[in-house]
Amino acid sequence: MLGWRARIGYINPSNAECSVYEFYKIAPEGVTLVLTCLSIKNLVPEELETALAKVDAAAVDLARSEVDYIVLGGTPPAVFKGVEGNKKLIERIENLTKIPAVTKVSASMAAFNYLGAKRISLVSPMDEDNNRKIRRFLEEAGFEVVCVVGLGIKSNLEITKLPPYASYQAARRAIMENPETDVIYIPCSLWGATLNAQHIETDFCIPVVTSNNAMMWYVFRALNIREKIRGYGKLLAEI
Repeated sequence: MLGWRARIGYINPSNAECSVYEFYKIAPEGVTLVLTCLSIKNLVPEELETALAKVDAAAVDLARSEVDYIVLGGTPPAVFKGVEGNKKLIERIENLTKIPAVTKVSASMAAFNYLGAKRISLVSPMDEDNNRKIRRFLEEAGFEVVCVVGLGIKSNLEITKLPPYASYQAARRAIMENPETDVIYIPCSLWGATLNAQHIETDFCIPVVTSNNAMMWYVFRALNIREKIRGYGKLLAEI
């Protein structure tokens, strides 16, 4: 079995290309992803509702594969119905499968707390409507969003076509607009942001939380995978 240290069940919101590439570039030996997909193409309410209706079946499918942990990916689905809705999603998965679960946004908030961050700069490839929902969710959870830099994209496919430096440049813009931020939060695993986390932290001395580095940090700690991961930012270096 490839996942002889840990097998993480991952409910991917759309195609898994970038998430999987980042994961296997970063994760230590013996830790694997077991995938299923909600097939979200466009980040619009109708598709998010359809995807949320598939979560139970996806979770049960992963449980049948005997994974050690279940992660619901995708920030828009997790924040769609607010903080309470996100909590209920996690509870649904855990009640159905008897396996511990987390959403990427919950892992990200745990990372904010670990870093002592209250003032958040949101850097996102998404459109204004989705960024507004993410902002409202974070504020409902007790964080202050001091800056939002968004690229205005609704299509997951178009996000994957962004150049690899896009997240770095968007983060730099956010820092220039508000240098007093405690953390740069970069949701969405479709644009390779975790691969730029170390560059951003080195150049601007502000910690970076991405959907993927938060997920790996959170789940690896929960599963006692304590191998330090260098080169991808402060969070993974302090597992």
